[in-house]
Amino acid sequence: MEEKKTQTVCPYAKKCGGCQYQGVPYSAQLKKKQNQVQGLLKKLGNLKPVIGMKDPYFYRNKVHAVFDRDRKGNIISGIYEAGTHRVVSIEQCLIEDKKSQEIIRTIRGMLKSFKIKTYDEDTGYGLLRHVLVRKGYHSGQIMVVLVLVSPILPSKNNFVKALLKEHPEIKFQVGFNRRFDHNFAAIRKAYDDGKIGEAHILKITSRDPEPPNPAYIKVSGGIFLDMTIHDFDMACFLTDSDVEELYVNSAVLVDPAIGEQGDVDTAIITMKMANGALAVIDNSRKAAYGYDQRAELFGSKGMVATSNDTVSSAVISNADGVTGEKPLFFFLERYMGSFSEEMRQFTEAVINDTEVPVGIHAGLQSVKIGLAARKSVEEHRPVKISEIQ
Repeated sequence: MEEKKTQTVCPYAKKCGGCQYQGVPYSAQLKKKQNQVQGLLKKLGNLKPVIGMKDPYFYRNKVHAVFDRDRKGNIISGIYEAGTHRVVSIEQCLIEDKKSQEIIRTIRGMLKSFKIKTYDEDTGYGLLRHVLVRKGYHSGQIMVVLVLVSPILPSKNNFVKALLKEHPEIKFQVGFNRRFDHNFAAIRKAYDDGKIGEAHILKITSRDPEPPNPAYIKVSGGIFLDMTIHDFDMACFLTDSDVEELYVNSAVLVDPAIGEQGDVDTAIITMKMANGALAVIDNSRKAAYGYDQRAELFGSKGMVATSNDTVSSAVISNADGVTGEKPLFFFLERYMGSFSEEMRQFTEAVINDTEVPVGIHAGLQSVKIGLAARKSVEEHRPVKISEIQ
């Protein structure tokens, strides 16, 4: 079949470093690729002809965009110029998926209103570096990844809500992996099955094996947003209720350098839940014996509690005393199973186009609770979550 004489011309072909074949007739592209692969595999046998596409445009389902500003200060997105770190502003690439490009343009338009600055490689200032969008050909579902300089994205929940409003086909799941842990899931199941009756008192113990580097505190948001936020989610998950009010007693008992950053390393948080239950969380940045993760839910008909995971359940009893294993030391060891289960359920939601198990409400609530906890420390008073906007 004779190739069309009229070729779609890429306006960025001589600048963009994203591909090397735009501006080359498609038949010539296929021939060149055939020769390259044949040269690599010729010792193994002859290669059958490359099968080309009927319409070789907008097929790339993994789209990676770099963000920067032009000389006038306008936010741009695109691809690095070949051999450089200069960003070529691209409105529409001829080989990248159209929907993915549309999402990238939406994100670009949102940056100004959310006051998110693009990262400047020369000065080292700014937050957003890249955006990766990947679309499933068969499922049609879309994954969006923002590559940031800092682990904290200001107003992240509102940002995600705004993005999902424009592109509801994007699947979004909050990474609260403890909901998928076998121990905590067993507590929730016992509660759901009515085995302990109505929830009255929840106790959560959450203590890290080692404190973080004080420099981390500068960008993490502090203990209530980088550590206790998971415990806040557990309080909501295990009681199947939101937090209405909390009060925090806190101190710096582990590392004075953490206090110098304006944070605390030891805290006891008492909470009133919307369903009438009371909850207590005790936190420490350092437990000498390992990663301490326990919970107890007391109800009108009984109680359910979990202990720490250990390498084994063996207990040695002899003349020296009775001893057992220490808790698993690192969070990746302790929660490896929950991370796997979390990804399995998210993947199922994507494949089957169903609701994700942990939606945006869970993330938003836990951030609000964390901010309320910080406010309680600063103002030395109980704080209602409704005060946090």
